[in-house]
Amino acid sequence: MTYFIIICICAGTFAGVCRAAAEVPGEARPKPVEFPVENAHATGNKVQSSDLYPQSRAPLINNARRKRKLPQPGQPLFRGDDLVLNSGWELIEAPRLQKADGATLSRSGINTQDWYDATVPGTVLTTLVEQGVYPDPYYGLNNLLVSDSLDKQDYWYRTEFAVPKEFVGRKLTLQFSGINYYAEIWFNGEYLGHITGAFIRGQFDVTKLVKPGAANVLAVMVAPPPDPGLANEESVKFGPHTCGGKLCLDGPTFECSEGWDWIPGIHDRCTGIWQDVIFRSTGAVTIEDPQVITKLPLPDTSRASVTIAAGLSNAADSVQHGVLKGSFEGVTFEQPVTLQAGESKVVGFKPEDFSQLSVRHPRLWWPNGYGKPELYHLQLSFVTADKRISDQAAVRFGIREMSYEFAVKKADGGSQRIEFTPTLALGSGGKLIDNRRDTMVWGPENKAKLDAAIVAAGGKAPTTPFWWGQKQETMVALWPGAEQSPALRPVEDKNMGPFLVLKVNGQRIECLGGNWGMDDAMKRVSRERLEPFVRLTRDANMNMIRNWAGQSTSETLYDLCDEYGILVWNDFWGNTEVHNYAPVDFELSARNVADILKRFRNHPSIALWCSGNEGVPPEPLHEAYNKLIYELDGTRYYQPNSRLVNLCNSGPWSNVSMEKYFNDLNRGFSTELGASSIPSVDVMRSMMPAADLWPYGDVWAYHNLHSQGAGDQASTFERLTSRYGEPRNVDDVCRKAQMLNYETCRAIYEGFNSRMWNDCSGVIVWMSHPSWSSLVWQFYSWDYDPNGSLFGAKKGAEPIHIQMSVPDCQIAVINHRLAMRKDLTARATIYSLSGQVEAERKRVLAAAPDACTNAFVLDWPATGAHLVRLELSDAEGHLLSENIYWHARDEHELQQLDSLPKVSLAGAMHITPGKTGTVIEGQVTNPSRTPALLVRLTLRDAKTGQRILPVYYDDNYFSLLHGEARDFRIETREPVEDVVVDTSGWNIETTRFLKASNRGRKHDGKLRLVTSSPVRPELQPSY
Repeated sequence: MTYFIIICICAGTFAGVCRAAAEVPGEARPKPVEFPVENAHATGNKVQSSDLYPQSRAPLINNARRKRKLPQPGQPLFRGDDLVLNSGWELIEAPRLQKADGATLSRSGINTQDWYDATVPGTVLTTLVEQGVYPDPYYGLNNLLVSDSLDKQDYWYRTEFAVPKEFVGRKLTLQFSGINYYAEIWFNGEYLGHITGAFIRGQFDVTKLVKPGAANVLAVMVAPPPDPGLANEESVKFGPHTCGGKLCLDGPTFECSEGWDWIPGIHDRCTGIWQDVIFRSTGAVTIEDPQVITKLPLPDTSRASVTIAAGLSNAADSVQHGVLKGSFEGVTFEQPVTLQAGESKVVGFKPEDFSQLSVRHPRLWWPNGYGKPELYHLQLSFVTADKRISDQAAVRFGIREMSYEFAVKKADGGSQRIEFTPTLALGSGGKLIDNRRDTMVWGPENKAKLDAAIVAAGGKAPTTPFWWGQKQETMVALWPGAEQSPALRPVEDKNMGPFLVLKVNGQRIECLGGNWGMDDAMKRVSRERLEPFVRLTRDANMNMIRNWAGQSTSETLYDLCDEYGILVWNDFWGNTEVHNYAPVDFELSARNVADILKRFRNHPSIALWCSGNEGVPPEPLHEAYNKLIYELDGTRYYQPNSRLVNLCNSGPWSNVSMEKYFNDLNRGFSTELGASSIPSVDVMRSMMPAADLWPYGDVWAYHNLHSQGAGDQASTFERLTSRYGEPRNVDDVCRKAQMLNYETCRAIYEGFNSRMWNDCSGVIVWMSHPSWSSLVWQFYSWDYDPNGSLFGAKKGAEPIHIQMSVPDCQIAVINHRLAMRKDLTARATIYSLSGQVEAERKRVLAAAPDACTNAFVLDWPATGAHLVRLELSDAEGHLLSENIYWHARDEHELQQLDSLPKVSLAGAMHITPGKTGTVIEGQVTNPSRTPALLVRLTLRDAKTGQRILPVYYDDNYFSLLHGEARDFRIETREPVEDVVVDTSGWNIETTRFLKASNRGRKHDGKLRLVTSSPVRPELQPSY
């Protein structure tokens, strides 16, 4: 079966390159799985009684108003030589049509007055919200107003466009970059074929069907996944979602849209044309899926070998002669090519044959914090014998080498750490890494064998459900004879045990990052929308995100990660084994994976491919993934599970005591470790009615602060109350939450720092990115507002960093840089809450490269809450890192912080134009003797008081001791003029910094102190 899967996939580049003449519309449509064979825990058939539905304290009313149809639909736009059909679309629910016939709908003369103006790219729900059918589903309980029928009916998309004159006489192709889930394509009255799966392209030759000088009509029937499951709506009584359900059966789709514990059920299941539709004009010979492979002769990075390959296809019924030409950054190369009629083949350029592809002194791509993410730009063109360009392709790539360290099983029962460099195995044809389920002793079928081994070692076999992962840590092995491969090198490292280590350009990378469950619940994934999220990730000193279950797969995301130096841990779909169903159509999953590999393999940001979330696929599909990754990529490791296989277990996902992050949870490589992250009260007020803000209730639960389970309100409020006192109202709970957010996220990264390369190699927080308006697991809100979590993470992940572990108060210096830092001074000063110095200690030390260096242990006061300021300075006295902690031997004594007097800050600011937006620079000062804790700056519109978003703060949620001043810099994406900066915080009076008056003259750039203005009650911001 597996062999059949591979042969079918490798035969074509796209899903719809060709169609059997006998295909009948509808015959390829996936059918629902009425009686799943697998016995999964999350079945997706749980019926929710009406008395368990969430209730708002405010009236739930659909106040949306249907927009009028546009008098003239939009027109497609050129992108290079392509025509991008991202405007001019219309949409209608299929049941509303008396005759839903593709042959008729794909001809002109159809009355579409009752159709919606459609958003493409986008989902059905995106269109229905933007056209005023439904209100914003991210607000309050508005998602309940969206009909449950959206995932149970088909939809028709339709657009008319004129073919440009310059396209006439050339090969014309329609390309769909992504449709969820099943689509049937019609053009000018003719059926073209179908597409199945959210992550595969469809390409259709329409040369003979085009009507020059007339309207050309494209109609697309889109169907939701066949197994959408039942909608469950979280409430306090009903509890959280079971994390998935029947939708997992359908494989390559947005399985989280059935509902997870971080997202409600999305009622259309993200159905729609969610990626670009492109109308291409080429000659007979086309260039398909070029690949660029770079190699470094490590440890030497002064030269690189660049190998380029591209598929060429001749659609003509005659022989085609021509030249394939390429260039990047001053390097040029070409070779003559002859293609027989209908022939397709791969043409390659190797450094052995083209010496110019041996690049001297390459600009290397590095992850954030380790160097610049340098990029190169490849241009390919096929020029025919008569000097015409038949086709062109542009590829952006980075010169970098990925390698991976981990332990492998040995035949004698022991283990050996190795380094695996995939590019050194290219062309060998042999199997190297043995990750079969039986080899790893993985899965329910191997439970008896695993339990016996545990008992034989003196342990006790676990009785918890399989998906809990208890005592299931394992590792991969090597295939017989693989030890001789140049791609494998023994590693003498007794500190890292079995755990995975990622290396870029030969340098170990401590992977510090966050999970993306899904980019957006309505798949609004344009560059404009996603770039602020990726920039915030970069600014937080992160170097990795995890594309959880492949739900955020898109060219846009990978492009942004390439540019910002963010590594991507890339899952495929497939979820928690035994808890969730496995995909039933292995061939469909493999076809979608194959297309992902061919489309995205040139992105330097993609660090590895992973089978999915918390499970190993069934063996036939697992074997297919192994083979596809080797044959279609060959430059990356295939990680067989997101946990437990050369990794530690997932979780916990709830708040725990701070010392656990330094003693129990800082181990191995963790792809999921999280805590709740309640946003600011500004965000709270923007996402739910005032009546639901306090106390905790159904709307909080619906937005993921669960009544039970992971990330539940009990653990969250217990931590808040224990450390800071019981919350009194929504303002108080958000104020205290930011303290907890900040110190928890800081502690997660500092905990791993404290044991860097000593059984610790990476942590990916659960989660950094929200897909909708959530109350848990996020660095920022869906509307780009960063909370204390982001700045705690930023502090803990500093490249050069000073930190304190708890409870032992060990002071350490973290050096992520590749060079030794000598003559550093580590200083710690303990303060009382009144700001008096109680103790000081310092030490001059050298910080080893890529290491944690312990400095000294503080003798913390026996009683009471205190503050400590840590400073790290170089030999010239320049401050490299500072860090302020509030700590008490008995954490309940931290409640003394609530008695700190309020502090009124002084400040100044001035505004200058930036490259695209506006730059606000200034200074904030604490003139009081009282420490000012967790100062939050907020940029607002001066007239409305509304937050300006997205916006980038160089720092925020910082603390100031007596007389201290902090310079700040704020950047906006769009130009702004009449703005103010508000301050709030733990014990901060709300103050406002006004821009210095220009008085009709050019600003001289100097900061001017201004008196903090009182804020009108109606514009009063809260923490």
